[in-house]
Amino acid sequence: MPVPVIEVKDVILFFDSGRERTRRARVRERVRAHSRVTTPELSGVNLQIKEGEIVNLVGPSGCGKSTLLRLICGVLTPTEGWIRVYGRKAVPGRSDLGFVPQDALLFPWRTVLANVRLPLEVKAGEKKGEELNKKAREALRLANLEGVEEKYPYQLSGGMKQRAALARGLVTGNRILLLDEPFAALDDITRTQLQLELLNLQARMGSTILLVTHNIFEAVFLSGRVVVMGEKPGRILGEVVVDLDYPRNLRIMGTPGFSRKVGEVQALLEKAWRD
Repeated sequence: MPVPVIEVKDVILFFDSGRERTRRARVRERVRAHSRVTTPELSGVNLQIKEGEIVNLVGPSGCGKSTLLRLICGVLTPTEGWIRVYGRKAVPGRSDLGFVPQDALLFPWRTVLANVRLPLEVKAGEKKGEELNKKAREALRLANLEGVEEKYPYQLSGGMKQRAALARGLVTGNRILLLDEPFAALDDITRTQLQLELLNLQARMGSTILLVTHNIFEAVFLSGRVVVMGEKPGRILGEVVVDLDYPRNLRIMGTPGFSRKVGEVQALLEKAWRD
């Protein structure tokens, strides 16, 4: 049985101050105290993701989907429980994990090439070098964004900006991509195009992808599993296995199998709303 590349075990998160959160001896005492007076951001979250999977997180706004991504990145620390990536504790700045936010967050004073090259500069501790440019150009090629290396963000469309953000997430050779609603701000045509490009990219690279979205159709179209979360506290209500063949194309959305999986996700979401 394949070993999970991402493991989330019994995670509870309260938003304490960072100073309090580092005092490990007080963790259990804080959990007990908090449970009497407030609701945790996340409670009892368990999740395993195998290498090469595409998994989508869906759920109501505020249920902790983006927070869970940040815990896996190591930017946040669980109050209780643990998270491991490739068997090691989740910590910020891992070279095998890339994060793509909803907003592309490109620096306006840097060219597209320089924006994509930035993680390499941080990792290598240098700002110049043809080797870095070569890797950045390869990442742009993978993201289908060749020919715009010397343009600035204001010269790009929304879809091109998101491709640049995706290239930046790929540039250090990341084996895992965490995507936080990367297509939410795009028009439907551009969004569909990028969905197809993401599937093609994953097929070529074999990346493990964990994606947050509010779009049920997008979740079912892209993923092998859809994990549904509820709120107050944030928790996992269940999952739907999407046993539709890859590679996928847009015609699959008109099939009874696709409609059935959408209905299963909607049923779990209705449970979240009732709870």
